[in-house]
Amino acid sequence: MGLVVGAIFYLMEVIATGDLLGTLPFAAVIGAIFWVTSLGERRRRNKHHLPR
Repeated sequence: MGLVVGAIFYLMEVIATGDLLGTLPFAAVIGAIFWVTSLGERRRRNKHHLPR
């Protein structure tokens, strides 16, 4: 999920600014935030035996 969100963010920023490498760190940070959030949610669901 984080990879998809990071890629979408990167593509949107590249289209908006035209800078290929300048937006890469920001896309990586956004992707990492979503990845950590989804990982925590998955752990919470497994802990409480909730359906995926």
